[in-house]
Amino acid sequence: MTAHEATGTAAAPLSERQREVLVLVAQGHTPAEAAAALGLSTNTVYSYLRVSGGKLGVPERPGLVHAAYTTGQLLPPPRDDRDCPQIPARQLTLLDLLADGAQVRQAAARLRISARRTRREIDALCAVLDARTAVHAVTRGWQLGLLGTPRHTRGAATPGANTGTETSCR
Repeated sequence: MTAHEATGTAAAPLSERQREVLVLVAQGHTPAEAAAALGLSTNTVYSYLRVSGGKLGVPERPGLVHAAYTTGQLLPPPRDDRDCPQIPARQLTLLDLLADGAQVRQAAARLRISARRTRREIDALCAVLDARTAVHAVTRGWQLGLLGTPRHTRGAATPGANTGTETSCR
């Protein structure tokens, strides 16, 4: 839950340039790639991301993108129902945690696994979702209907549960 959701306050609007940076990062570009595409320095891109995170109350990039979609600061990506992958329950929980803005250590604690294992799970999630980065995984989650739908209710998955149950897109 973002700080603005918790307090019921509206997020400050993002500038056009902040939205441009966020769109590229959401599409799976690294900050360095986004900087090159926009003719900016990498430090300037990091600055835009930091300020955007402050405005939306979510400092972690995956959560920032999710908050931007949720608050209407960015248009959510179009739905993609082709070849919906089967996603293990733990990875689905991890996707929810990333969308909520959890840092790797926070996600690891919630999943009751090590930070190293959590990073491997993020890599596996990215592979399943055909995503380049954790931020892109959140965007793919939106495209596949795993996020931004009634199914995505915060805290719905049991932390640490690894039932082996796989979930397909809704």
